Amino acid sequence: MSTTDRYDVILDPTDTWTVWDLINNEPAVFGDHLLAGLSEVEANAARDVMNDAWRRLRESAKLQIDAA
Repeated sequence: MSTTDRYDVILDPTDTWTVWDLINNEPAVFGDHLLAGLSEVEANAARDVMNDAWRRLRESAKLQIDAA
């Protein structure tokens, strides 16, 4: 995990995995889907997609600010 990542995965007491939003300190949501109760493979894949989208959004915002 990078210091620019917003999402991580945590193991729930039920032995399933949740994608955790480190900024809001709560389970991540994609659309209207709570990213909880996942297998480890599903959670890691979802985390990677969410972090990639977060990095792209931040980079896009930075480029817009720099262009202004």
